[in-house]
Order: sequence, then C-alpha cells, then structure tokens
Amino acid sequence: MSLQLGISSPGRCLLARLDHGSEIIGQITDIARDLEIKAAFISAVGALTSAEIGFYDQSAHEYKASAVVDEPVEIASLSGNISILEGRPFVHAHAVLSDSSGRTFAGHLVRGTIFASELFLQEMPHSELVRMPDPVTGLRLWDDQIGSGGEAVL
Repeated sequence: MSLQLGISSPGRCLLARLDHGSEIIGQITDIARDLEIKAAFISAVGALTSAEIGFYDQSAHEYKASAVVDEPVEIASLSGNISILEGRPFVHAHAVLSDSSGRTFAGHLVRGTIFASELFLQEMPHSELVRMPDPVTGLRLWDDQIGSGGEAVL
C-alpha cells in the first residue's frame, strides 16, 4: 500500500449554483481551471435532465457505460475530487442518481446535463494531485510523490 500522510490547511471553500443546461463535469472542470485549483474535494446535490454512469471493467482495463439515463434524475449523492491530469484539472466523480420511480443508478459519473445543481468544493491549496498511469490497474492514479511544496503531502 502506498500511503502518504501530511498536513494540508483547508483552502478556499466554494459554494456554487451550476448553470441549467450545462454539462456538470465540464462546468466543474471550468471552475477548477479558472480558479487554478490543483487539488480539491467536491460534493454536489441537485437534478440532471440526463446522465451517463460508467463502470470500470477491471479485466479489460477500461470504462464501460453501465447506464445511459435519458430522463430526469435527482442527484442523491455526488462526491469526488479534482486533480491534475496531463497538466489540466481533472474531475473524478461518482454519483448515485434516482429516477421518478426511485430506481437508482450509481457509479463513475461520465457526463450529466444540469437541471439544477449546487456544488461544494473544498480546496487543498498546498497540494497538487497529479495522475499518472498505473500499470497494475490500467488507471491514471495519483502519483506516489503527491505534493507540490511546503509541508503538504496527502
């Protein structure tokens, strides 16, 4: 196990109402880029008019669509993080979505069109989470040498 602990003072906290009709992952990515956020925790609530949920096939080492939802859904839970991938902000989010009958869809949030959504973002200002290819899983995971200076190593 690769576990690195350190201290990172909480940075900026952001509460934002996301734009109706926008794509949720793209809009969160834009916020991170515009505010130069390199490491953060995110959470959101609200509703989407459509969404795609993915599942990582561990044998094939690729994401596959597990649900394409072309109807309104509530965001029962959305959590994730922001890190750096290929020099740009990368949003990694998982969600639990619920339709009008209470049926749920859960997994990696690939995309979603916002009906109404509120975002909470907690920056970790002295950290820079950089994703690098991991040969064992096929995923782009946080580099073992997390951190960009100061005492902050996650």
